[in-house]
Amino acid sequence: MYFNGTKVFNIVLGKGTGKTINISNNGTYNIDNYSNAVINVNQSLTLPTLYAPAFVTRTAGSSTFIFNNPSSNGSFVTKALIYNENTLVYTRNGSISPNYNIAFNILTYLPADNYKLYVSFGSDYFNESSKTGYIEFSIYSITNSLTNITNSNSSTKVLHDIAYSTTLTANSGYYLPVHINLYDTDNNNNELVEDTDYIYDMYTGSLMLMVPCNLTIEAVALSTPKLKEVSFLYNEIDNNVTFEDVTYAESYQLYIDDVLVATITPN
Repeated sequence: MYFNGTKVFNIVLGKGTGKTINISNNGTYNIDNYSNAVINVNQSLTLPTLYAPAFVTRTAGSSTFIFNNPSSNGSFVTKALIYNENTLVYTRNGSISPNYNIAFNILTYLPADNYKLYVSFGSDYFNESSKTGYIEFSIYSITNSLTNITNSNSSTKVLHDIAYSTTLTANSGYYLPVHINLYDTDNNNNELVEDTDYIYDMYTGSLMLMVPCNLTIEAVALSTPKLKEVSFLYNEIDNNVTFEDVTYAESYQLYIDDVLVATITPN
């Protein structure tokens, strides 16, 4: 039996003569003829220390990291302690067999934050091991601010090196907007740039990006459909105008200032 620090035994005896009590390796105690005698025995032991995890590893692009209980710990490990630098952020309770790999899902158990993650082992019978690691990564939060639109991806967190993809769908009777807004939740609502920071398709609702911050997705459905703005190139030499082909467009109208000068129907 092991104890951390000082352990007090409270021993209650019935009436008797010359009773003998053996307590651990702390000697033999003779009890005289007392009725219901109570003996307090203080015992202090120095506990051994567990060995640190043999390794802590994570493959880039994976939401799982793995750590190993070395065989030198035997079967005494009863918990794994997860630290962000020196701050304990999660305790994984439960015995861990020797030379066994534990897979830990980062997004399931850890909140959004920037991490330098370390792991140590604990036990009821040994001192906590030293911390080992570290793994560096960021978890970002995803917040939906959607009006008459649903997001097919229910995730509220994402790792910095895992692509986020989803499909936005307008509710019945509504249409997806031409543009949506993505912005940094924590940085004065600093907006991300479409086609540079993220790709959004107003016709399919597809949205893809590598999330760089705690992110808010803001979109408001339209009550009437709109087409995407037309991109064009003007050649000053031959006065030709080249239009981008816009999905569902049946004609194009050319304005100079606010004056309509031409309507073009594609072949």
